[in-house]
Amino acid sequence: MFHELWIGEEAEYSPLQRMIGFLQKRIVRNLASATRATLHTSNPTYRLRLKRAGLAAEILPLFSNIPISQTVLSKQDVLKEAKMEPDLQIENVWIFAIFGAIYPRWQAEPLFERIDQVAKRTGNRRCLLLLLGRHGANAYLERAIQACRQRNWSYLKKGELSPPVISSYLQCADFGIATSPLSLIGKSGSVAAMQEHGLPVLVSRLEDGGDGGSGSNGLILLNHAFEDNLLKATKSEITGRLETVADSFLQTLKS
Repeated sequence: MFHELWIGEEAEYSPLQRMIGFLQKRIVRNLASATRATLHTSNPTYRLRLKRAGLAAEILPLFSNIPISQTVLSKQDVLKEAKMEPDLQIENVWIFAIFGAIYPRWQAEPLFERIDQVAKRTGNRRCLLLLLGRHGANAYLERAIQACRQRNWSYLKKGELSPPVISSYLQCADFGIATSPLSLIGKSGSVAAMQEHGLPVLVSRLEDGGDGGSGSNGLILLNHAFEDNLLKATKSEITGRLETVADSFLQTLKS
C-alpha cells in the first residue's frame, strides 16, 4: 500500500529534491519487483504516477480512524460553547469543520470569501469555524482564524480530543473543509472521517484536479457551480466504510 510516493514531481521542488525523488522512485520499483506484491494506492494521481513508473496499482480507499460515536452533542451546545448569541436560530447557522493538519499551500481567504457571499445572499446566515485535531504549524491555523475575524465569523478551537469526542463534534457540523488538493483527496484520512460522518466536504485547491462541476463522494468544489452546490448540499447517512474497504481488498486479492 503506497500511501506516499517519491518527491520531486511538482514544479516547486529543487534539483536536489528531484534527485532524491529519482532515487526514491528506484527504491519503489525495486521493492515492487522483488516482492511481486499486489500494489495499492489511495488515489488516481498516485496510481497514474505508479503506472508511468511501470507499476500497475489498484485503488484502495481510506477509511476513517474516528469511529462513529453514539454520544452526540446538539448543535445548540456547540453554538453556546462558541459564545454565539443565545437567540440565534439553528437553521441560520452554518458550522464548517476543519479536522487535522492544514496543508501549507491551502489559503482560507478565497473559500471563506465565497462562503460569505452565499451566506449574505441567503438571509445573512452566521458562520462558525470548528477546528478539531492537530493542525500543524501555528501560522497556518492563525491564517484561518484571522480570515474568520475579518468576516465576523465565530470560531471554536478544540485541538486534540479523543476519537469519540471528535466524532460527536463532527456530527454537529454542516460541512467539512479539506485543505489538501483535489487530486490528493483520496489520501486524506481527515476527509475520510468527515465523509463517514455524513458531511459534504468543500474543496478549494483545484490546481491539479480540474474544474468540472461538483466532485464525487459529496465534494463541493470552489468553481463556477459552488453557490448552487453549497445551497443544495445535504448531509448524508452516517456510516463507516471499513467493511466496504476490507471487502474490496479481499476481492482484489482473489482476482
